[in-house]
Amino acid sequence: MDELLFIQKISLLLYKTKKDDLKPQTPFKKLKEWNLMFATSCIMMIEEEYNVSIHGKELSEANTLKELYSIIKTAQYIKSSK
Repeated sequence: MDELLFIQKISLLLYKTKKDDLKPQTPFKKLKEWNLMFATSCIMMIEEEYNVSIHGKELSEANTLKELYSIIKTAQYIKSSK
């Protein structure tokens, strides 16, 4: 799955931000929707769509959508290596 598809999936969780405004460099924690509910929804979407679990710590380490996607890809790599 590529970065742009990931951004499309994130856009489905948003209701205030226009999906066309989302880019890999978007600092997702500055989105109007950013709160605990969005963070939880994001983690659940990642588990469902990418078959990996990330935790609040990983989410807090990422600043942009690109960085978050990189964390997902790393988690997938680690999971497949076991």
